[in-house]
Amino acid sequence: MNSDVSVADPLAGFNGTAIEIADVYAPGRHLCKDIFRKSYGKWIIGRGMMFESDYRPYYDRGNFNGLQLRGVTVIDKDNVTSNDVDRILSVPGAEQGVVSFIKYHYALLVILQDYHNFKIKFRVTRGWAGRLKSGYRLGLIGVLARNEADLATTGIFMRTNRHAEFDMIHQSWEFSAGFIYRMSSILSEASNQGNFFTPFDPSVWISLAFTLVIFLVIMKVSAVFISKHSFNEPNVPIASYFVDIMGTMSQQGIAAAVSPRMTIRIILFSLLSMSVILYNYYTSTVVSGLLSSPGKGPQTIREVIDSPLTLAFLNIGYHRVLFRESKSPLIRELYEKKVLPPRRNNSIPVFISIRSVVPFLQKGGYAFHCRWFIQ
Repeated sequence: MNSDVSVADPLAGFNGTAIEIADVYAPGRHLCKDIFRKSYGKWIIGRGMMFESDYRPYYDRGNFNGLQLRGVTVIDKDNVTSNDVDRILSVPGAEQGVVSFIKYHYALLVILQDYHNFKIKFRVTRGWAGRLKSGYRLGLIGVLARNEADLATTGIFMRTNRHAEFDMIHQSWEFSAGFIYRMSSILSEASNQGNFFTPFDPSVWISLAFTLVIFLVIMKVSAVFISKHSFNEPNVPIASYFVDIMGTMSQQGIAAAVSPRMTIRIILFSLLSMSVILYNYYTSTVVSGLLSSPGKGPQTIREVIDSPLTLAFLNIGYHRVLFRESKSPLIRELYEKKVLPPRRNNSIPVFISIRSVVPFLQKGGYAFHCRWFIQ
């Protein structure tokens, strides 16, 4: 029954000069429920159309008067009954076995329930779709296709193998899937952009510090030796020479006048020459790093397979079904090389929740495959 039907009936006692206009609608034609009729105005010759002041077609039609609908949702957990659905989906935050966008659609459904005054008795499935060899449909799509439910509390992704179900699939999310990992030294393509210690290897920094200490010792020993043989050369404290070395390395000058002694001048000139050479290489490396594109780690499944990263996956049925049923050679290779091999007791498990995987990602060396959504 189309909910936009209006019926015109002659009003009794007006000899055909007046007509009653009634709105005829049903809460849902697929439910085979009762049809409702509500008068919203009348038309009288010479006076025109007169509407009922309290009639609001959207709100009147929208009140389902406590009608109970059949709902279906996907929760990948054991021993979940229809009575547990509201409790599980209403809990804030991530929940094991529940994909995030299911909770989003459930929240929208709660608003619609309050607004349109209807109830839902849920049916729970472990997945969205699938078929047995006999052709029997599984999952949420199977329940909807057999008209065993009136609505779903979750969105469904449009895929090429679901053309027959496009009349009951709507898209409200933009879907992306990928690996999350931290750039670390074990990745061959890791970029150290933003780290201003990387232009030099640790051994170079250690050698530089050792060289500066040698310069400091030589300057102090030279000053002591000179001051003993010359009354015009004061014995300068070692802190002053340390400031001179730092000022020369940063090319900012020295604290006092340059010593007239050739030995001290040669030392400072050698130090300045080393500073200029190192500074030229250092700044060139930093600037080239800032101007270049950011470094990227593994971007494809092949690169992930060849990388030394240890993989983990969000603990939902999607990933388990993916590995069990996928016939893609690349996915099978990923499964055999990165998932099947046994792991140590203190290592990351194959299937894990987002909250539990964060400490592993912070250490580096791990990659986590999950799905995120943009409304």
